[in-house]
Parts: sequence; structure tokens; C-alpha cells
Amino acid sequence: MSDLLLQSANSMNIYRRALDVTGNNITNVNTEGYSRTRLTVVENPPTFTGKNAVGLGARSTDVYRGYHNFVSEQLQKAGSYFSKYSAIDTLSSQLNQLFPDGKSLLETGFDQYFSTWQTLANDPMNTSAKAAVLNTQSVLQDRMNITNQSLQSLQQEVNKKISNAVDKINSLAKQLVDNNNKLSKTGKEDSQAKNNLLDTRDQLMKEMNQLVDAKLFDHGNDQIDLYINDTKISLITDNRAIELQALPNEYGKGLQKNTQLDVWIQQPGTGEMRNISGLATGGELAGLVSFRDGLLNRVQDELGLASSGVMIASNILHRQGVDSFGNSGGDLFSSNGQSDANFYTAFEQVAYAHDQNKGSAVLSVNIYGANFNPNYSYDARYQANPDLSALQARTYLLERDLTQPSGFRLSDKRTGENIKIQSGDGSTNHPLQFEGLEVAVSSGSLRDTDKFEVRFGSDALQQTKVMITDPQKIAYRS
Repeated sequence: MSDLLLQSANSMNIYRRALDVTGNNITNVNTEGYSRTRLTVVENPPTFTGKNAVGLGARSTDVYRGYHNFVSEQLQKAGSYFSKYSAIDTLSSQLNQLFPDGKSLLETGFDQYFSTWQTLANDPMNTSAKAAVLNTQSVLQDRMNITNQSLQSLQQEVNKKISNAVDKINSLAKQLVDNNNKLSKTGKEDSQAKNNLLDTRDQLMKEMNQLVDAKLFDHGNDQIDLYINDTKISLITDNRAIELQALPNEYGKGLQKNTQLDVWIQQPGTGEMRNISGLATGGELAGLVSFRDGLLNRVQDELGLASSGVMIASNILHRQGVDSFGNSGGDLFSSNGQSDANFYTAFEQVAYAHDQNKGSAVLSVNIYGANFNPNYSYDARYQANPDLSALQARTYLLERDLTQPSGFRLSDKRTGENIKIQSGDGSTNHPLQFEGLEVAVSSGSLRDTDKFEVRFGSDALQQTKVMITDPQKIAYRS
């Protein structure tokens, strides 16, 4: 009789606990990250009276968490890519606002500028036509400034978003470590508390993957590791969070105009700082870097090249004419207030050295055909006819590589595409020539594997100034 009452009481306890588990499931039906649980009930071993087995009822052994690791990882991956493309879409929409009806303010300004010159060519003596040229020239300068301000504002927004994403990733990594420490201290008998902590971990991983695609490895000995996708870049190692940092890139630190932030990590053990911006393939961080490197920088390079080309070509042609006073035409545009022999070098026409270069070399960058003898007259220098048609809207990566015929390897920094060096060895007398540019060592010495980021004209929009304001100084005749 006592055994029967004991089994009945035990059954009541099992049902009460099952109701508790069910009630907890109902209460948390809308809780973010909660996993459904169920009570595991098993039969008690029977006792034997002679050859007969007598059942002793049942017992609850655990609270099972309804969780599937594969499904969870797939959901995290899907969320990671959604966040990436959402970031790209949001920023691309802002960039597209600079191109209403498929044309930018700058392109419309170019059209108007060329149109007024065509009108003046048809009627060279028309004073109003000359004034119209100067007016559209000023409008073009204003539109360059507006476009530049818009692009820089977008760049600053990307920098801010990268910095914020890095801060959030660091915070989540610390929370994951803290959560794991709590898990290690939770007894096996307190299965509900353990399940809650595992739910918290899954929710933290969901939030982490919205920022960067990450994979967590639980070693089962109270230790976890967290890596960026399939790389060996650790965000958590040996249950210790490794902080990311948002810093300028490794080329020309502190010297570059319009500095862009990259994502860096200090390698455990070596202490070496490593730029990992391009390693993330999912999450908001990957979207920000992809938009900046694939779209924003390219647009800035394209518009910078177009603007510098128009300014240089306009000055070259205008120098060949004569104004109303019988004087040779002067510069229509200047770059950062500089003209004459300094016009070309006023652009961001430079090779930024990698901060880990072992050599001390400083490289000069010029337009092919524009590196004239400084003893020539100014007009003779302009008649050197720099090769503008070959210039490309790129940011180059130039690496010292003695296995190459020229002693250098050249590639597009954005795409990784290898670019052929047409001639030269990088010396002053035999500069490297490629895509309309000449690059030579102007001072210092090179060491093997030294790297440089080579730019031309990407800052032309913010450098442009109008030089002529008097219509009578328009050189309209040869």
C-alpha cells in the first residue's frame, strides 16, 4: 500500500513539473531567442518478486531543450547575409541620390561647360558668350564642391558605422565569454538554468552574425572559441575575448586625405596588428567594407579622374590661345590654388608607403609625358602633351618583387587584378610606366616586398579652383 501511495505521489510531482515546463514555454512564446523545452520522463527499473516483475512507476530525468545546431547555424548565416546586403542597399540608395535621372550634378555641369565653349567657338567675339563660359566654369566648381562634400559625408558615415560595428562586436564577444563562465558554474541538476544560458548564447550569436559572420566552437570543457567565418581569426580564444579596433589602413598613416577606417586585430601571442577588413563575408561589417571599396571609392576615383582630366585638358588648350589683350591664355583652373609647373602635383598624386616597409624609399608619381624638364618654358612644358587618355580610375598596389622583369608587381587594390607594367625599372632615368602614369624612386632605398598604395586625382573634386574671372582674358583665338 505504501509503495502505491509513493508511486502516486511521484507521478503527481512529475505532472506538476511537466506543467511548470509547459507553462514556461507558453510564457516565453514571444521571447526572442527562447527555445522550447520538454520534460524527459523514463520508467523506473522494476523490482522482481520471484519470476514476476513489479513496476515502480516513472521518474523525470531532465528538461530537454528543443534545439538543432544545423538549423541554428543556417538561420544565423541567413541573417548574416541579410544584414550585409541591407547595409549595401541602404548606403547605395544614399549614393544614388547624387545621380538623379542617371546623371550627377557634375555630369550636368560638364555638359553645360562644354556647351558654352561650343557657343563661343561659333561666335568668338560675343562678350556674352565669354561671360557664359566663366559662369558655367564657376557653376562647375560649385558642383564639384557639392559632390565632394556629399561623398565625404557618406565616407564619414561609413567610418562611423564601421567604428560602431566594431564596438558592438567587442561587447558581444565579452558577453559570450561571461555567459560561458556562468554555464561552467551551473550544476547538471539545474537543467532549466543551463537551457536559459544556452538560449542567451544563441541570441548573442544571432546578434553577432548580424554584424560579422562568425562561428562558435564549444569544446565541452567550459572553453569556447569564436572565429570570423572559416578563417583562423579569433574573436574569442581559450574563453578570452580578443578586441577589434577601427583604425586607418596601413598605407601612409596620418598622411592620407579623407582617411578611411579599416578593421584591425592584435594577434594573440605575437601581438602583431593585422588588417582583417576584407576577411568578413557576411554581416553589416562586410556590407560596409564592400560598399566602400567596391562602390564609394570607385565613384570617387571615377569622378576625380574625370574632373582632373577636364581641368588639365582645358588648361592645355587654353594656353594655346590668345585673349583680347593679345596675351597667351592663362590657366582656367588651378588645383588647390596651384598652377604652372605645380598644377599636376597639387592633386593627390602620390605613393603611400606601407607602415611595415623595411626600406626608406619615397616614390614620385607623374602623368606620363608631364614630367618635363623644369628648365623649359612653361608653354613648352604644356606642349609636352601628357597622355590623359591612358589614365584609369584606380587605386594601385605596387609591390617590390625581384622575380618580376621590372622588379615590381602591380595590381588594382580594389579588385586584385594584375596590371602590366609597360616599361621601366623604377629609377629616375627609367621610371615605371603604366596606364598613363610614371612612378620612380625619388629618394631612399627599396627592400624586397616593400609595398605602396598609388593614387592619382581621387581628391580632384575638393582641389578645383577657378582662376579666370575677367571675360576679356578668355583665350578665344589662336
